[in-house]
Amino acid sequence: MAIRIITILVVVLLATWSGYWLIASHAQRKALDALATELRSAGKSLTYETLSVRGFPNRFDMTIHQPVYIDPVLNLRWQAEFVQLLSLSYQSNNMIIAWPPIQQIQINDQQFDLLTEKMRTSLSFDSISDLQLDTAITESAELTLSNAPAWQIHFGDFLVALRRSLESDQQVEFAIRARHLPGSFAAQPESWLESLMADLASVEFSVAVDFDGPVPANPCAADSPAIKRIVVQDSQLRWQDGMLALNGDLALTNDKLSGFATIETDETGFSTLAAKVPKTPEPLPFSRDEIALAALALDFFMSGPATLQFENGWIVYQDRFLIPLPPLQLCPEG
Repeated sequence: MAIRIITILVVVLLATWSGYWLIASHAQRKALDALATELRSAGKSLTYETLSVRGFPNRFDMTIHQPVYIDPVLNLRWQAEFVQLLSLSYQSNNMIIAWPPIQQIQINDQQFDLLTEKMRTSLSFDSISDLQLDTAITESAELTLSNAPAWQIHFGDFLVALRRSLESDQQVEFAIRARHLPGSFAAQPESWLESLMADLASVEFSVAVDFDGPVPANPCAADSPAIKRIVVQDSQLRWQDGMLALNGDLALTNDKLSGFATIETDETGFSTLAAKVPKTPEPLPFSRDEIALAALALDFFMSGPATLQFENGWIVYQDRFLIPLPPLQLCPEG
């Protein structure tokens, strides 16, 4: 008798859980369809060929086949063979995105290939119902961005992190860390920037962004709180023969910067920049000699950190407005 009761209870529990899993998996499909509808209403597009959900009894493994995302405002098109959204049935606020090894990106008329190895994005939501993102971390053992045949840049130990601040609901923190791998450029670097990037050893960038209201799900929405402050913390570019570090505290008002940025280098940092100025003319507002002399002068006079002052969109030196900066528009128009 006892065995029969236990058997009935197990069957009932299994049927109940199976029903829950089917309902929840159907809800995930509907959520993706709702997202596609919302994007269409905003003039964007998310399409795919087929969709499957597996992982019974404890997981929801959604595979989206042949997804295509189009944003006309950014002139952006992204597509891939597949993308997977992985979650546990008992931790609905956490999700992992598994990316394919090849993603294709088109911006304007430029075609890029994003090649990755074991690229994953971990997402944590405060509220899954309204997609209030708390933390997002993307990691890849290797990452290559290619604009063949012109160039490609290759990173190892790539990490990008975004999270809401633990101290304020009006602040978000963003960080990038990557180790640059040799052999990035298919051809011999010709420009000043290509030469610098080809010899780059590592990148570390950390910034905190303050809003004048709670951090929005979409900072570029018309009714979203505006960015009011940008704090750059312990950011570095390292080459094999030099280093540049950047810290700063900048206020943003009507797309114009005010505040300061501190630049620090080791003994060879600015000499490295000067040595990489190309020997052939480039379409720059300054000549090769002017750039080299300026870099050498900074190298000569900088025995410690140098601080740049900004006021209402101008670089200021000894109370003189020297150089106007273009408006810092973090969101596209339209």
